Amino acid sequence: MRLLLILLLLLHLRHSLSSPHRLLSTPPHPMSAYRALLSLKASITDDPDSALSSWTANTSHCTWAGVTCDPHRHLVYLANLTLADNQLSGPIPPEISALSGLRLLNLSNNVFNRTFPPELSKLTSLHVLDLYNNNLTGDLPVSVAQMTNLRHLHLGGNFFSGRIPPEYGRFPFLEYLAVSGNELAGKIPPEIGNLTRLKELYLGYYNSYEGGIPAEIGNLTQLVRFDAANCGLSGEIPPELGRLQNVDTLFLQVNALSGSLTPELGDLKSLKSMDLSNNMFSGEIPGTFAKLNNLTLLNLFRNKLHGAIPDFIGDLPELQVLQLWENNFHWVYSSRFGQKWKASNPRLILKQIDRGSSS
Repeated sequence: MRLLLILLLLLHLRHSLSSPHRLLSTPPHPMSAYRALLSLKASITDDPDSALSSWTANTSHCTWAGVTCDPHRHLVYLANLTLADNQLSGPIPPEISALSGLRLLNLSNNVFNRTFPPELSKLTSLHVLDLYNNNLTGDLPVSVAQMTNLRHLHLGGNFFSGRIPPEYGRFPFLEYLAVSGNELAGKIPPEIGNLTRLKELYLGYYNSYEGGIPAEIGNLTQLVRFDAANCGLSGEIPPELGRLQNVDTLFLQVNALSGSLTPELGDLKSLKSMDLSNNMFSGEIPGTFAKLNNLTLLNLFRNKLHGAIPDFIGDLPELQVLQLWENNFHWVYSSRFGQKWKASNPRLILKQIDRGSSS
């Protein structure tokens, strides 16, 4: 009797393992992802370049434009979907969330409209989400914060409104964040300073924030590029930005920043381009700027700076572009000053420096 029970049990296990409905972990049927791509095509209201003409039911999905299959040639393992630069119009269908293994989704430079589907937050394997330069509206989506594997998040060049959610500070691996060129308001959340792997941060252009630059931005010690130009920032530049030892580009022009030029900016040893023009800075050029030996561009025009233009400006070895006009500098550079530049920097473009006070 015991032997019979053992034989029955073995037969049952064999049947369970061979059954398509077994309880073991099984990938979803490829057709669910197949239908997701066809849903995307169906949602397109205009495809002027026939970019999706190859997306037909009687062809292999691996031959479809923009679709990258893995070596197993199963849609469930689809890794990349790139439909950039095709002028595609229509909403982004929530059915894309069925592409559970997707690592890269690039829909940039199209005319996708309506709001961001919150269902896309199910794409938790995504490393790259690029929706740049579309016509997406609604609040900047909080749901993307659930995509915790993201390395690259580009939501710029749309019509998103609302605030930058504090939840955007929760991405443990994010290296690139761009929300520039939207219609955002409110304060820049200090939680952005938690993104300690961030290398590029783009916040400016057409956004209208309240307040200034959070001091916590100084925690982003891996940052290489920080662009917060033309977005309504006010107040002083926090001295904590002097901790950004890897930053080579700092663009803060066309804001309402005020106070003295932060001396700690002179500690940015990797800095190559710094544009602080069109603000309300006052005082003199700090002596610490003499340490900016890699600087190639320095724009300080249209501020309220005064005093002497320091001699060390002429000694900055890599400086090529210097714009100081529409300030209140009272010192006129000497011919020796200009000759020093000419000898060491033949490509230097020196824009008009105020001769005496200016408005």
